[in-house]
Formats: sequence, structure tokens, C-alpha cells
Amino acid sequence: MDYPFPYITLDGKGVPDLSESYGVGIGVWDKTAIDYGYREFDSGGKAVEDAEGLNRILRSQKRAGRC
Repeated sequence: MDYPFPYITLDGKGVPDLSESYGVGIGVWDKTAIDYGYREFDSGGKAVEDAEGLNRILRSQKRAGRC
């Protein structure tokens, strides 16, 4: 899961405002982890092909600058 730092601002009196501390929804890395963990490949049970498919997922995220 993505756990970014909270976004905290100060109101006009200098009091911390936590009303928009965290975003809503799941992040890109969450989606990648789910894809990696649950993707089924039509490999006929061949571990080599599964490893290649999993590595493709990671390479695509790396190319996109996400890991």
C-alpha cells in the first residue's frame, strides 16, 4: 500500500489543518502490487514464463518512473 506523508497546512491563525491530510483511493504502487500478486499467466504452469511475466510488470513500472 502507498503510505505517503500527510499533507498538513496551517490556517490563518497558525493552527494545523488536517482536513485534507491524505488522498482518497488507491495509489499506483497499490495497483502494481495487486497486479504482481494476483496476475495469472497462461503459462501452463511453467515457472520460467511466470517469472518473465512478473518481471515485465516491474520493468513497465520502472520505465514509467514508479519504482
